Amino acid sequence: MHQNSIDPRSIRSREWIFKALKELLAATEYDKITVIMLTDRAGVGRSTFYRNYSRMDDVLLEQIHQKLDDFDLFLEQTVPGSSAGFPLMLLDPMFRFWMNDSSLLELLLRAERIQLFHQAVLARQSFLSQSMVAGLPYRHAQFVRGVGISMLTTALVQWVSGGKQETPEELARLVSRYLFEGGELVQNLPENHQP
Repeated sequence: MHQNSIDPRSIRSREWIFKALKELLAATEYDKITVIMLTDRAGVGRSTFYRNYSRMDDVLLEQIHQKLDDFDLFLEQTVPGSSAGFPLMLLDPMFRFWMNDSSLLELLLRAERIQLFHQAVLARQSFLSQSMVAGLPYRHAQFVRGVGISMLTTALVQWVSGGKQETPEELARLVSRYLFEGGELVQNLPENHQP
C-alpha cells in the first residue's frame, strides 16, 4: 500500500474510491470489480487510484487501519492505560465498539476479505499485554499472542456475521470464560487428549 498523502484532494479521492467500492459491492462480487469499474463509479481517473493504491485490497486495508486506529483511541478513552496491552477487562469495551459500528467487518465479509482484518490485527499485536506472555521465549510469546488474537478476531467476526445476537457484555463473559480462563470447553477435554 502506498504512503497516503494528507493533501485534501487525495483524501477526498480516497473517500470517493471507498464509497464507490461499497456501492459496487452491493451488487457485484468483489473479485469481479475492476479498477476501471471502481474509478468510473468514483469519478476519478485510474492514475488517481494508482497514486494512492497498488491494488484493490489496499482500499480495504486503508479502511481497516483507520478503524483499528479508531478502536485503539476508543479503548484508551474508555479504559485509560489500555495501550499497555489487552487485559480481560477490555473485552466488553472491545465488543461494544464493534457493536456500535460493524459496517466495515460486514463489508469485509461480503467481499470475502475478512482475512485482511485478521492479518492487520495480528500485525499490530497490541491486543495482548506483555504480562500475558511474560517469561516465555520471544518465539513462544509470538505463538501465544497469535493464538489469542486469532481467537478474539474469530469470535468477533462470528458474532458480527451471526447478527450480533449476544450483548457485548454476554459475549465478553463467554469469551473470557471459555477462551482465557479455561472454562468447561477447555477443562472438559479427555485426560488423554494430546494437543
